[in-house]
Amino acid sequence: MEMKAMNRSCLCLVGLFWSCAANAQVESDPDEVASLVELLEDDGVPDPRPFRREQLALTRDAGTIVPGAWQLEITAGQFTLRNYQDESLFDDTSITFGEFINLRRGVTADIELQLSVSTYVFEPVAPGSSTLDGEFEFTPQVAAKINLIGNDGGDWAVALRPWIGIGDLTSGFDVDDLALGLDVPATYQLDEERELRMMLTSRLYDKNVDPPLVSGALGLRTQFGETFHGSLGVRFDMNTDPEVRTSGTRLAWVYDWLTDDNTMIDVGVTVGLEQDDGSGDDIAFHVGYSVGF
Repeated sequence: MEMKAMNRSCLCLVGLFWSCAANAQVESDPDEVASLVELLEDDGVPDPRPFRREQLALTRDAGTIVPGAWQLEITAGQFTLRNYQDESLFDDTSITFGEFINLRRGVTADIELQLSVSTYVFEPVAPGSSTLDGEFEFTPQVAAKINLIGNDGGDWAVALRPWIGIGDLTSGFDVDDLALGLDVPATYQLDEERELRMMLTSRLYDKNVDPPLVSGALGLRTQFGETFHGSLGVRFDMNTDPEVRTSGTRLAWVYDWLTDDNTMIDVGVTVGLEQDDGSGDDIAFHVGYSVGF
């Protein structure tokens, strides 16, 4: 009898020890408990994708569609030198503020709506002039990014991005300024630190650009630190309109820094090379800011 009583006492002590230990663990780690509750409320499926800018180094990310989230991407300023191989370096210079503003809204896990605009531009008063004159522009583009595969964290991601360009609305709406296009971005995760980006862009309709412009882009984004990445990209125009300023080949290098979970700063340089005589060469420097909310 004494042995049975001792065994019962030991079992009670062991049970009391485990109960106290469990209570101490819960009380000492409230953040973990809150995280577990949040996961249960979200059906236990967290969003593993890090925030990042969609457009980097002439390419677009095919993934990163977050349902219910707003993301804003801004090219805060861009300084462009055109014809930089000529004797007069500053004869054709432009400074752009808000050159690229992209507001993104995840509607579902596979569909994202986008509104892009360009705003204020300083251009030369006349060809060959070193005097710049400011001109306000408001050129919207409405787009939808539709994920086909790979928005669940897999190695491959492919999307369609149909878009409509409306033209500069400061001079009034004109149906002749409408442009229709389709982007097909693709992203492949090579390993934990590198991803390959590919994109095919086709301007399907533009009355002011004939023949329509078709281009392809290839880029590599590499992780250099926990919050730092570098992107190298190249874009090839398969046909160009001589009346429109566009380079046949462009190279871009962008360095981005994820300052917190939802904020990114990027800086970069883009070099354009004309396909024929080099008269349209240009070089541009930019600073960008992106935030998710």
